[in-house]
Amino acid sequence: AFNVVNTTNRVVYTIGEFLYRITEPALRPIRQVLPNLGGLDISPIILILLLVFLKNLMFEYLA
Repeated sequence: AFNVVNTTNRVVYTIGEFLYRITEPALRPIRQVLPNLGGLDISPIILILLLVFLKNLMFEYLA
C-alpha cells in the first residue's frame, strides 16, 4: 500500500505469496465473522489471542 515492499522482486514476491497461502486458511474464517473495519485487519491479532488461550487451556488441563 505504501510501496515499502518491492513485489516486483521475484524473491520478495515468492516469500509474500508463501506467507499468504500459509496464513489465509486460518485467517479467512475469522475475517468472515468480523465486521468490516475499513482498511484495518485485526484477524491476525484475534488468531494469536485464540492460540494463546488454547495453549493455556491445554497446559492447565493436561498438566
